[in-house]
Amino acid sequence: MCLSPLSISLCMIVKNEAKHLHRCLESVSPFVDEIIIVDTGSIDETPDIALSFGATLIKSPWKDDFSAARNESIRQATKQWILFLDADEELPLDTAQRLRKLVAEPDVEGWNFTVINVNSLVDGHNHITHTNLRLFRNRQEYRFEGKIHEQIIPSIRRAHLGSVIHSQLPILHHGYNPQLVDQQHKAQRNIRLLEKEIRLDPHNAFHHYNLGVSYMALGVLNKALEHFHISRERLDFFRGFEPALYRDYGRCLYMYGEYELALEIVNEGLTYFSDYPDLFFLRGCLNRDLNRRKEAIADFSKCLLFRKVPFEYPTEEGITGSLPHFQLAELYAQINLHEEAIEQLLQTQPKESSLHTQLQLDSNIRKILATPSTAEGLRKHFFTHTHIVIQLLYAGKHFQPCLDCLNQLKEIDPILLLWKIKCLIPLKRFEEAEAILKVFPHDSSTRERLLYHCLILWLQDPPKEASPLIRTFFDFDSPLSQALQLADKIILNRSSESDLSVRNDEIALEILSIALEMESLGYLEKALHLRRLYTESHDIGEAFFLLGKLSFLQGNEEKAYPLLVEAVASGFSDDDEVHFLLGRTSERLTTPQKALHHYLTALKHNPANESYAASALEQMAKSCFVLASDVQQKIPDDAPQLRPLLLWLRSIEKKAAYYREALLT
Repeated sequence: MCLSPLSISLCMIVKNEAKHLHRCLESVSPFVDEIIIVDTGSIDETPDIALSFGATLIKSPWKDDFSAARNESIRQATKQWILFLDADEELPLDTAQRLRKLVAEPDVEGWNFTVINVNSLVDGHNHITHTNLRLFRNRQEYRFEGKIHEQIIPSIRRAHLGSVIHSQLPILHHGYNPQLVDQQHKAQRNIRLLEKEIRLDPHNAFHHYNLGVSYMALGVLNKALEHFHISRERLDFFRGFEPALYRDYGRCLYMYGEYELALEIVNEGLTYFSDYPDLFFLRGCLNRDLNRRKEAIADFSKCLLFRKVPFEYPTEEGITGSLPHFQLAELYAQINLHEEAIEQLLQTQPKESSLHTQLQLDSNIRKILATPSTAEGLRKHFFTHTHIVIQLLYAGKHFQPCLDCLNQLKEIDPILLLWKIKCLIPLKRFEEAEAILKVFPHDSSTRERLLYHCLILWLQDPPKEASPLIRTFFDFDSPLSQALQLADKIILNRSSESDLSVRNDEIALEILSIALEMESLGYLEKALHLRRLYTESHDIGEAFFLLGKLSFLQGNEEKAYPLLVEAVASGFSDDDEVHFLLGRTSERLTTPQKALHHYLTALKHNPANESYAASALEQMAKSCFVLASDVQQKIPDDAPQLRPLLLWLRSIEKKAAYYREALLT
């Protein structure tokens, strides 16, 4: 029988992938002609899911060899082309629909795709992308190589039968989402297999690079650096991973505080890959940390000159846009170039609005945002940069200008409606806010709509009952529903001892979140009342501490710092954690000297805590660095004799920070 030259076999290897496999097969099965799945020992529903999509299921024992399993799946394939995917991947519809067009191209032996690692479903995280060959002709000569980080492309290149081309099409990879997978388990497995490979081939630069990546994922930076160094020494520049090596080696040195060597590696990388913006961005971070602002601004500005990253380079989403814009905003704010700082912030436009986006703004930028002139300047950009202008006006507490902007829109989406409500509440315009909620689309933002409707009722004087409203929205047994019911009783002074004796962590966290939202809207007294009645000691200092701690955990240091200060002032001063958190928030908002003071106080309360000691050492080095930098700027010719001292101080600071994070995690 003559096979169609356009026929495609999907080949996969799986083990216990029930939570992912259905999504993967659903995205690809209508666009391939057969599905071959090698199962290496699943004990969950993976085989049943595979069979439900009509797959040919082959059970094969795991031999600590990814290539062996991949090649087994290829051997069973009967179609003219092979597409291989992992169970935690999916094909976007546009990619799937274009497969037939790709395999119809003559003189092409394989197609690369852009694999997008979806790091996190939480706002504020960026995607990491890299290129990988996933579609190739079904030939006997083409087989995978390597027990781990297996590759098909070396065998295709050796055959010299045709070209390998980049399709410019994406594949989504969900597996490294920290919400979904135990990263340490995968890294440890990879290390075990890579060490086996290196014993067989000790000079293989690719294996040493991947071993460095695995150790870096575990936070074992000294071991990672050993293998990155070996990989660099044995490079032949024909494997394709060289750009990633220079980037990851430089990053690892940066994380470990080896600034001088990091700059050397990055500069060397740029001599080979001068069109790699990730290296310019990394050099910008190094120069920024060393107070070389002019050089840092040049590096971040260079990133913005690239229209896109060459497909063969792994990269981070935003590396030619929002990330350098944000760094430039902070640098311009430090040297009091206010207009330039705001202009850079405006370019960090989010792709979509989010009610909970926490803008990580340093104290210099927040001072700029608080000025009336900045508010007026931002309003001029509202129609071109709607979402970021709203967030910046709100961050600067310009509630009325924010409302004025929103009122200019003829049509407004549900998230912007909620921003409008958030502005009306601090202005005590409750009737207007409630009127918006009455016409709010019922199929969107249910949780936020319910929460803000309750807040509108509670924050009035006198407060109004919200329990009838709560019952119409949520199942009574959900943690949010129970927290809102309890909050309603507390605010209306109807709570009993039995109500307050409930100790459910999920409900307590929801109560705390409600209190925190009250505080952020300017109603601190009611927030403390709510939180204080739900702490075992009924202590106001503890209430301040819990609110501050949650703010810190949510990434909002500006909100956390004054709450933690109030906790200490209200008598909650003997707890070492409150002083440690004050140190963490002070790092960004105040001075290293203040952060050092808080860490030393925490250490005084708990001398055995090594993370407190590491934090104190980090801030001590930072304080000395700031002092030496000030001296350098006041001496003619930029005091070159101080540069080794500055590098040494930054190195100590970074190493202490690394040690602290290792202890905390």
